[in-house]
Amino acid sequence: YDAFTINRLTMENKKKWSQFTALDLKSIERSKSVAVHPGADCFVMKRSIFSQIDMGGVFLGHPPYASILRMQMISLAKNYKKFKSKSLRATRHLGDDRNWKNEANYAPINFFESYKLCGMMSEPYNSQCKFQIARRGRKYGFKLDA
Repeated sequence: YDAFTINRLTMENKKKWSQFTALDLKSIERSKSVAVHPGADCFVMKRSIFSQIDMGGVFLGHPPYASILRMQMISLAKNYKKFKSKSLRATRHLGDDRNWKNEANYAPINFFESYKLCGMMSEPYNSQCKFQIARRGRKYGFKLDA
């Protein structure tokens, strides 16, 4: 594969971040209290693909940055794969606090910037990207052209 993503497993978090140490890793790995997160969390690509990625004015860590990054990877890769973390048990996220919801609201900027970036992709990725971004934007109350 020249590019792939892995969705994460969300683990129950009963501690504050500062309380975790390397000694906790074994119990985290063995934990059965996991939920599959639907989106991509880990992005791996060849340097030749990375050098072509354009995130424009999108703020990373705020929706829909993962969608636009993944769509660009798919459009640029010759051999892309989405791995499911449930089978790999490769990536874990302690808790699902969604801190980005409590921070400045970058969603309006991100959805409009992402929609513009879709237009730079060749077909069929252009149309697929615009459809996905517009659909997700409607969930947040944004009306985009697709």
